Amino acid sequence: MCAALDVLGLRSYHWNEVLSHKNNGHLQLWLKALQAKFDGLGEPLEGNDFDRMLWDYDSVSDEPCCHFVEELIAAYPSAKVVLTTRTPESWLRSYQNSILEVLSWRKSCALLSYFDRDFIAPWWALLNRSTLILSQGMPAYQATAHPALLESFERHTDHVRRVVPSQRLLEFNPSQGWEPLCAFLEVPVPEVEFPHLNEPKSLVKIRKDMYWERWALVIREGAKRWTLLALALVAGLWLASGAAVGKTAS
Repeated sequence: MCAALDVLGLRSYHWNEVLSHKNNGHLQLWLKALQAKFDGLGEPLEGNDFDRMLWDYDSVSDEPCCHFVEELIAAYPSAKVVLTTRTPESWLRSYQNSILEVLSWRKSCALLSYFDRDFIAPWWALLNRSTLILSQGMPAYQATAHPALLESFERHTDHVRRVVPSQRLLEFNPSQGWEPLCAFLEVPVPEVEFPHLNEPKSLVKIRKDMYWERWALVIREGAKRWTLLALALVAGLWLASGAAVGKTAS
């Protein structure tokens, strides 16, 4: 869906955009927003607060934005809402083969988080907090959480239908192609096929590449620190030995 919106010239904010703004603190901002709404910690986001992350975008999708339906439609009262429809079972299969597979790396990601405090640690915290909402507090990667995940999917769909005014809502399946989407958004129909991206395997590959890139960075930074430490130690020993020789000569 994000790719389709991009084709239409509507820049979309989603998980990858959250990560691309790591230097702007988006990971931390969304984590605080989730904790405020669902844990009662801090002030919840409302109104212009969302502009801190979304000011340069035309649309939102995916986690963590999907947890803020009411807040977003209140913050942007003229915005239209596209509710993508699919069976709960097909959504769960996709989720299992993408996000839940990434969550299964919990031990190695927890270790990497210890060394990579600036990026992996806040990303891992946000990913886990977001999925715990959908799994209703159970470890989302475990099969015992599947009923809760399915219930959350259906509850989210019903919630969107209930809170979004009907004139601002389109229920849409990508198999319908461009026509209903473009008519609803009042934009021309592109002369290209409707994109079908975001396959679960490609998402997992992107996260694996990110994982190993961050380990490489940790190792490089660690090597620099150890090299500097070794040089400092050698310099200290040299100075100490030089002082000792001077005392002996005198």
